Amino acid sequence: MSNENIGAMIKDKRLALGLTLEEVGDAVGVGKSTVRKWENGLIKNMGRDKVAALAKVLGLSPAQLIQSDYTDEAEAASADQQILFRLAKNAKPEAIRAAVAVLKSMEGENDDI
Repeated sequence: MSNENIGAMIKDKRLALGLTLEEVGDAVGVGKSTVRKWENGLIKNMGRDKVAALAKVLGLSPAQLIQSDYTDEAEAASADQQILFRLAKNAKPEAIRAAVAVLKSMEGENDDI
């Protein structure tokens, strides 16, 4: 898997969870600049301990984090989901956290959608 694909997955998962670069870095034991470099594919080798810690933060197994068949979830999403992805990519972290809180509060309310 290319570093860019791994980076895209890290960023997608981080944003989906409403986490900042700093929050992920603190949880993994690295600086936010390192997380940014992972997301941009600038770091080729990540230590096993960092892979395990990052996977845990992102709610993945280490194998899922380094899998070779990752595709951007937005590619397979519905039109409404694609709008959410597009908006989230440009939103500030606090806006993403607020949106996630609203969506979580609505879970189960619209089972027929």
